[in-house]
Order: sequence, then C-alpha cells, then structure tokens
Amino acid sequence: MYNFSEDQIAVRKMVKEFAEKYVRPQVKIRDKQAQYPGEITGILAEHGYKGANIPEQYGGAGLDPVSSVLLVNGISRVDSSLGHILEVNNYGFCEPILTFGTEEQKEKYLPEFTTGKSVGGFAYTEAGGSDPSNVNLTAREKDGGYVLNGSKIMVTNARYSDSMLVVGRTAKTENLFYGLTFFIVDMDKAGITVGKTEDTMGQRSIEMCEVSFENCIVEKDRVLGNVNEGFKVLMTLMNKMRISVSAMALGIAEAALEEAMKFANVPYRDGKPLYEIPSVKNYISEMVSHINIMKLLVYSAAESIKEDNPETRMKSLNTKLTVCEYAKDICDKALQIHGGCGFISDYDIERLYRDVRATTIFGLTSERAKSSIADMFIKRYLENGDI
Repeated sequence: MYNFSEDQIAVRKMVKEFAEKYVRPQVKIRDKQAQYPGEITGILAEHGYKGANIPEQYGGAGLDPVSSVLLVNGISRVDSSLGHILEVNNYGFCEPILTFGTEEQKEKYLPEFTTGKSVGGFAYTEAGGSDPSNVNLTAREKDGGYVLNGSKIMVTNARYSDSMLVVGRTAKTENLFYGLTFFIVDMDKAGITVGKTEDTMGQRSIEMCEVSFENCIVEKDRVLGNVNEGFKVLMTLMNKMRISVSAMALGIAEAALEEAMKFANVPYRDGKPLYEIPSVKNYISEMVSHINIMKLLVYSAAESIKEDNPETRMKSLNTKLTVCEYAKDICDKALQIHGGCGFISDYDIERLYRDVRATTIFGLTSERAKSSIADMFIKRYLENGDI
C-alpha cells in the first residue's frame, strides 16, 4: 500500500465528499444524454480543483503531484468523464504552459484556467493516429505569426474549450520528430471549425470532436516552447498525462470493486451472500491484489516523474500499461459477478465497463506502450547488459 501523508489523506476525503455531493446525483443522466458537465466545471474551479497542480501565484492550489492525481482519481471513481475533462485541463493545457511558457503566457492563461470557468483543450491526434510522425497539420510562418492548416480528431473538451494547445508541423525533415511546434490557440479565432460531437461508447460527456483549422492565424507570442522542438514538450506532457489517465483508470477500477462487493453481499442461495461462492472469492482476491499494485504504481510514478528522460518515460509507460489493463480486467470481473444484471444499465457496473475501455487507448494504446517498453529495454540491455 502507498503511504499517504496527512495532507494527502485530507485531499482524498475532501474529493470524495465533493464527488458524492456534486458529481454523483446526475451522473447517469449525463451518461445517457451524453451531456457535458459544464456547471460542475465551474464548481471545480470554486473548490480549487482546476489547476490544482499549478502554483498559487498563478491561481492554482499548489498541491503536490500525488495530491493532484488524487483529485483525478477521486472524481473518476464517480464519473470518469469529468475526471477526463479535469485531466485534460490540468495536465494537457495548464501544466505545459507552466513548464514551458513565458511569464507573459503564464500570467495570461493560467489564472483564468484555474480559477475561472474557462476550460483548456489539447489537440494532437490526427487521422494517422497519435504519433509524432503523423502530425501533418502545417504551421507556416507569415507576417510575424503562423498560419495553421489541417485537422485534429478526437479532441476532448473541443466544443467547450476556450483555448487549447495545438501541435503543428513547422518544418519537414527526414527526422519526423523534429519540426513539431506547440501553439496556444484561442478558440474564437477565425478559421477554426469544431465538427460534430462523436457518439462515444463510454465517457460520453467529454465532447470529443474533430477540430479543423483553415488559414487560422496565430500570433508569434503564442508559440509554446521553442519552434521545431515541440517533441520535448510533447514527451514531458505525455509522461504526466499517462499517469493521470492511470489515476483515472484506478478510480474506475475502485468503483467497480465497490459495486461488485455491494452486489456480492446480497443473500443468494440459502440466505448466503454471493461472495461465499469460491469462484467469486477468487475474483475478489484478484481484484483487491491488482488494485493494491495499481495504487503503488500510480502514486509512486506521480511522486517521481518531474521531467522527461528515459527512466521517467519508462516508468510512465509501465504504469499506464499495467494499471489500465488491470482496470479493464477488474471491470470485466466485476461485471461477471453481477451476472445478467451487469448487462443492464440500471447497474453502475454497465457504465464503468464502458468507461474503462477508453483508458487502454487514450494517452497511448496498450500495444504502442508494449512496443515502446520493449524498444527502450532492448536498447538499455544492449548498451550495458542491465536488466
């Protein structure tokens, strides 16, 4: 088990109370109607949860890294759509500006996206997939700014984002990891079109859309980090987002275990609870063991990952792969314990089963994670024989 500090224990308690009071009452309605939780995002800001990972001088709560992912975890335990929205705002928009932004950029954007109602987005994925070499949105320098042309798909918060980070290609060379540049783009600019809301299988409140840019002019002072060196920004951002997605997956898994125990505690045959059946006991033991492993991975990674290097990249990949695959398996077992009832939407496990599926895809698919882990391990082994 991970040893939380007293402050972190207080954060867990505070988030649990918040989620039960503000998030749970309408979660089923939001899921059925694919309704964006706009009102709750404002309440998140009032409680200091938006930008909780940002220092107080820029309007954030200044929480430590573990407490910050505890927020995503606690919200996701009740509604992973809202956890996802919070994750994208905090880690996909605010934190990169904090890490790579100029002082002017920090002062302009961070206070509004931590204390105000504004929501940030992150536009990276294109039709070819979430891979740096597949970034084809062009950013051509012109008249002291940049002209963006191209499209991004599966953009979370797209319709409700006030600004978002957009990854564009400013140079094309044989090294496709070079030539990427991050831009802070205000969504009220001319030339931006937000497409239809995708009808997603799970996490149905996230407003995932395609966003198109046609001759969209972005000022030069909206470049985040160095021109052509966006790969560094991307890797640093993705390391932390993968930990955040893992915290979200952990929250879903914890909720699934709780639902399984509620169901298994009901008298079944001869007045005995379902959990006395050996096969159900086996499922419960596996779920509990895996959740304990998941907690150690998520919170240890959150504590240690501060910058991008091979070691932290490997840790974020290992955490993302293991935690999200375990979470998917836990939801499957929890649904199996419910039997036919798990197939009915009146039971929360049906929604959790749909929601968890995204976690093995968002932030990096499990297949890509396995390939990257193998490549990094083989390189290290060939260099020094260390396993």
